[in-house]
Amino acid sequence: MLPLMRALAFLLIACGALAQDAVPRDGAPLFEKHCSVCHRLNTTTRAPLREALARMPREAIVASLETGSMKPQGAALSVSERRTVAEFLSSVNAAVESRAGSCAETAAKPSGSAAWTGWGVDLANTRFQPLPA
Repeated sequence: MLPLMRALAFLLIACGALAQDAVPRDGAPLFEKHCSVCHRLNTTTRAPLREALARMPREAIVASLETGSMKPQGAALSVSERRTVAEFLSSVNAAVESRAGSCAETAAKPSGSAAWTGWGVDLANTRFQPLPA
């Protein structure tokens, strides 16, 4: 009987821990509680306003909360709560938007005989482009 009770207690604890992180809450109250102090019209901080955050990819917001400048604030949130806040703030998905504004995969090659391969024409980064011989 005792092993069965231990197994049941372990199962209840494990389910409770998983349920707490598995069910994301609404992002609005999380933003209000953890973020709005700095991300509202506040001239004393350099924090971007909510309108600017709305144009950021969700992945950038999550990265900032996990490893960037907002890591101390993100530490108070679970993984699912950080994702919920990012989804509340932005509808930009970097995985979908990553190709927007980029060159086509078969971009046209430049014409002419110039041989620029980087910032300069040689390893010394000189800007002189010699005439073809």
